[in-house]
Amino acid sequence: MLGQNAVWLHEEAVSIDVSSEGVTLDPDVDVVVNRLLLSKSTTPLEDRSITSCYAAVQSVLNDPRNALFAVHKHAAASRLSLYSLRCRERSDRDDVKKNGCGSNRVIR
Repeated sequence: MLGQNAVWLHEEAVSIDVSSEGVTLDPDVDVVVNRLLLSKSTTPLEDRSITSCYAAVQSVLNDPRNALFAVHKHAAASRLSLYSLRCRERSDRDDVKKNGCGSNRVIR
């Protein structure tokens, strides 16, 4: 990996110190690759907060806010509406279930 070492950032392996002098994160890494969309974590909120701490002070690929928008249906719909993508009402709940949507609104 181009002379770099990969580090898995998770609750047990990260130390976050916030003081009047700023934020100190350990381990100190050059860049964070946020894979939370692929995560099978049992503590997804904690994982997102760790990524958000790193994002506040350094480069993070796949901003943690975007991961949140992608995994939460109302957040995703809100973001899509900013770009004029509309949700269409569906009255047939069986059709919605068949198509794999978790509510009665389908993004088109």
